[in-house]
Parts: sequence; structure tokens; C-alpha cells
Amino acid sequence: MDYPATGTTWEDKKLNVALIQANIHWNDYNASFDHYRALLSSAQLSDVDLILFPEMFASGFSLLTGDSAKECFHAGLAFLKECSQAYDSYCAGSLPKPIDDDERCLNSIQISNRKGELVGEYAKIHLFSFANEDRKAIPGKALYVLQIEEVRIGFFVCYDLRFPQAFASLAEEVDAYAVVANWPASRREHWDTLLKARAIENQAYVMGVNRVGEGGGIQYSGGTSFISPQGQVEGVTDNTEGVLVASISVEEVRSYRASFPTLRDRCPESYRLD
Repeated sequence: MDYPATGTTWEDKKLNVALIQANIHWNDYNASFDHYRALLSSAQLSDVDLILFPEMFASGFSLLTGDSAKECFHAGLAFLKECSQAYDSYCAGSLPKPIDDDERCLNSIQISNRKGELVGEYAKIHLFSFANEDRKAIPGKALYVLQIEEVRIGFFVCYDLRFPQAFASLAEEVDAYAVVANWPASRREHWDTLLKARAIENQAYVMGVNRVGEGGGIQYSGGTSFISPQGQVEGVTDNTEGVLVASISVEEVRSYRASFPTLRDRCPESYRLD
């Protein structure tokens, strides 16, 4: 990557995002979708370019398999398309994506464009063995970046946040990271700390979207956050439902990286023992 000189300026490109923090109805996607419709309507969104829903936004982290997963997946796709068209926005959230001849699924972020067309997906690479996700899901095999307007976004799911190598490998290819999650209240401090760390070490925006409420006997405390490339938490929701609206600035990412070029000083070829 070529790093511009300090003081270089660009025409600023912004992307307006809406992060949805909600209590997901356990294995009841129709009720969940109605709930999201009400939240979005009350937020009175306008001029939003990307709407992000939490991990497994249709069902909760119930690790669906087989026919139940297929039904949830297709219903979730239809809902994303509906929202994209209703709000003239890209929409993204994770769903259990079925795989032919396998009961297990991918925990897959699905992304629809303003017309309601599917334009991208990312399958969660790091499966949460602590909750047996590795027994009921199939891991993804590749990282993923999507450019929306002028903003390059890397997508991740929940437990991926604990693996900084994946984020670092995309740093020069992105302006922002989106992390959709069902992160429990018992480890909330880890969530807050890791989101901020990923922003600081990669000099990129981080959008962390988490749920609230209870699901499958687990409590969730939200903490949906929008963090700047310098690690400033510009917006964070408390333990309630709501929509956090913020704006990504490409100019801020590039100017900060030019003035404080830590990415240029990385030496991955030396990160080994002789």
C-alpha cells in the first residue's frame, strides 16, 4: 500500500450507518421481524446507507440445523430485502445458511443492496466451541470485504473479535469493520475492550452490533458501539433496545493513517521465532 504524505487531502466520502440493538425472539423469526420493523419505524431513519442487525438476528443464538435452519434462512433473506427496499439502504445480518447434504449450517452474514439484491456474504470463521457451535455449524474459509459507495468494510461475526490476526490481515484493505454479535453480559468488558483495540491497532472504524435481553438462558447487555480510527467511542447504547446512527468518514481514516503511519511500520515477515 502506498501511504500519502502528511497533509494530503481528499474529497471526503461518508457512509451513514444504523446499528440495530434489539431483544431477539428465540426461534421466532416472525416476531423478531415485527420487532425490528417497529424499531426502525420509531427511529425515523432517513439518508441511511447501511443497516446492521445482530448475529442470528432472526432466531437468536439457538444453533438451528436442518429444515428449521432452512426456513429461518429464507425468511431472513426476504426480510433483509424488504428493509433494503423500504429504506433505500444496504442491509446486513447473520443467518444460519444451509449447506447441501449437511444438517449443519454456516453462520453467515448476508448483505443486500438498495434494490434488495444479495451482493455479498461472509461466513464466520472462528466457531465458538465453548457453546458447541463447532458441532452444529461449519466454519467459513475466507475473509470478506465489501465496498459500499466509497467505503471498504470488512465483516466479522462475534467470536471472530477475539482473533486480532484476522483483522490485521485486512487493515490496509478496509476503512471500517462491522462486527455483528450475540455477546453475553457476563463477558461485556471483553466486548468493549476488544472493539476498541481492533479500532486502535488497525486505524479503522469499528461498528459492533450486539443484542440485549435473554435468549436460551443467556443474558445479553448490548454495548452496541461506533468507534473511530483513533479509538474514540463516538456512540454507544446502554442495556436497552434502540438504533444507533453514525457516519463513517473516509477522509478521517486516510488522513489519520497518513499523519500517524503505524500500519506502514508493521513487520509481519519478522513475527516468528528463529
